[in-house]
Amino acid sequence: MDVLKAVEQKHAAIYPLMTSGIGMQLFRKESDILVDVLLTLKTQRITALPIHDAVVVRDDQSEKAKAVMLKVFKEHTGITPDVTLG
Repeated sequence: MDVLKAVEQKHAAIYPLMTSGIGMQLFRKESDILVDVLLTLKTQRITALPIHDAVVVRDDQSEKAKAVMLKVFKEHTGITPDVTLG
């Protein structure tokens, strides 16, 4: 059985989304959010290293970075995300 057919059978409810191009739109949105987070942190003189969908900052700046991530994500999406420190 062809892989796409197997995925379609297993995940019929979301299969149309998988072939709609929405993935690329979501990748772009995530990218825009992270860039805005980094630029906002820069204005606050916080150096951040981006890693996928996270940023690495000094321990003493982690709460400020978390607040920025929450604010920027909500501005872009209207949704308040879960942000964890680790």
